[in-house]
Amino acid sequence: MKLLERLKQQLDASDFNKFVNVADSLKEVDTQSLYPLFCKAFTFEAIRKQTPNGETAEIPARIIQFWDQRVPPDDVLKCISQWREIDGFEHIMFDQHMAGTYIGATYGPTEIEAFEYCHHPAMRCDYFRLAYLAQYGGIYIDADNVPGRRHLRELLDGRGGLKLQFLCAGNNEMVSRERILTNTENKNLWRYYFNNDPIITKPNHPVIIRALRRATKEILLCKERREKASIHWVTGPDNLSLVLFDEFMHCIKTDSDFDFCGIEDWNAYGCQLWKLDYRGTDRDWRSGKSV
Repeated sequence: MKLLERLKQQLDASDFNKFVNVADSLKEVDTQSLYPLFCKAFTFEAIRKQTPNGETAEIPARIIQFWDQRVPPDDVLKCISQWREIDGFEHIMFDQHMAGTYIGATYGPTEIEAFEYCHHPAMRCDYFRLAYLAQYGGIYIDADNVPGRRHLRELLDGRGGLKLQFLCAGNNEMVSRERILTNTENKNLWRYYFNNDPIITKPNHPVIIRALRRATKEILLCKERREKASIHWVTGPDNLSLVLFDEFMHCIKTDSDFDFCGIEDWNAYGCQLWKLDYRGTDRDWRSGKSV
């Protein structure tokens, strides 16, 4: 289905006109203007309701996870083991050596060079998930998540060849989708993006392919300048979000299909654990030494 037709079905007339006018007026991505409208138009529930019975996005029932060491810490291993038990899903676990071998066999020296220049395990994990999903698709989930109350298979239903979690960061807090839609408080201070955990995608999705290319280019530019690359911006959520919005801009200008939907409540399917031993060390990407 073409993008404008989809938007007409999913938004009231006022929001539809606002969405199109905002997109038409932009010469570059403006997440502050677009994100609240994304939260209305591209929800998982809205898109699933429009999907004919039996139609799926052809996302493989495969969970992919990564931990750089061959043997993860015990508390992380307990998280991973719960995903291995999900009915109907293949589970694949990669360490740093396996990920490097995969990238070398699937891509070329440029991607290997980029992977090896990643200065932190979280950055290598970010880069690897893009490299794997671009080829094979599936569901990437960070190793510090555990399953939620709802079955993961629900997220394979319906259209949306790429499904990502809505995220918005306020002043030392995460802002809910409901507040994004209903409140006007300090919106100019909020940071809007889509998380790269989970990434649920079909193989060869253009956003994932472009995110991998952008990450590769940015990493090698940092290497050339002898700079330390920002994890969040170069390989993490900012990278993925920037490419996603850019793809949307292209699709609305050409009125072509925008194969995406957002996940409103990932915590119903998977929950990140915070009380893990590694979080108190510089292995956590949020530590000042790592970002």
